[in-house]
Formats: sequence, structure tokens, C-alpha cells
Amino acid sequence: AEHAKDVHEVPGGSNRGPELDKYLPDAVKKPGEQGPPWCCFFYSWVAHEALGAWPLGRRIGGCAEARGVAGSLGLWTPKFVAVEQKRLIPGDAFVMDKGGGHGHIGYVLRVNADGTQINTLEGNCGNRVKLGLRNLADPEIVGYINDVQNELTSTFDRGIVDYVPPSARHL
Repeated sequence: AEHAKDVHEVPGGSNRGPELDKYLPDAVKKPGEQGPPWCCFFYSWVAHEALGAWPLGRRIGGCAEARGVAGSLGLWTPKFVAVEQKRLIPGDAFVMDKGGGHGHIGYVLRVNADGTQINTLEGNCGNRVKLGLRNLADPEIVGYINDVQNELTSTFDRGIVDYVPPSARHL
């Protein structure tokens, strides 16, 4: 629904916007000021909306912090373990380490048949909420957060979804 609403930064590059400000805690929403990177705030907001609770215990705005908290709660799986044991499932959050203390986080929507690609839902990707496709061979993807431990399973429909934006659909 957030993607369909075309949630994006206004102005572009500001990390703010009328729709995306709801992902941010009040303490960082200062009128007229640039906002913080918001991918992890989006991750936290989606988890809270879907589950009615903060899986990591609170709203978190930093990818490294989310990774650390998930690890301490037993919710973190390094990429090599997830791929080897086929523990990557839709609903997991992928975490990227971009170096220099920078990261990115988003949701796994689908996994392809051979487990090499994922469809994603990401906040703050191209200054918007975006559906995407990522290759698991990307060395920046370092692992996954499983927000719902009792759903660890590899039995789900596999296959990448080709997204066609509404403006390009033919009736």
C-alpha cells in the first residue's frame, strides 16, 4: 500500500515528506530541517503495523543497531547461513553493510526458485518506497532479520514477481 501511494521525499533528497514523516519518531521531525536516513525507520514502522509490536523491542533508525539488537534477540541470520540452510523467507528483512558505518535495510517479498534473487520492499531507496529486485550474491547484503521466529520455514511459493507500474498496465 505504501508503494502504491507513491510515498517519496518532498523535496527529493530531503529525507522528509508529508507521507514518509509518519515513519519517523517525533524527535527527529523538526520543521524545515532535513530528516535522517529513513530506511530503518520504515522497516520498524512496517513491522509494527504488521505485528502490532516492535519485534526488536522499540523503533530503531539505524541498520547497524537493528542488526546488533536482532543478534542479541536471536533474530539475526548471517547471509551464508540463510542461503546454505534455505532459511531466507518472505517477510524477513535483509540488511546491507555499505561500509563507513552506512547500511540499508528492506523486506524480502519473494525468493526465486534457486535462491539467488529476491524481490524487495524498501524505504529510502531512490528517495522513495520502492519495490525492487536484488541479487543475493551482492557482497553488501550481510544477513537477515526474522521478525517472526515461529515462521522459520522454507515451504512457500518461490518465484520472482515482475512488477508493472499502474501507469503501464493495459486493461
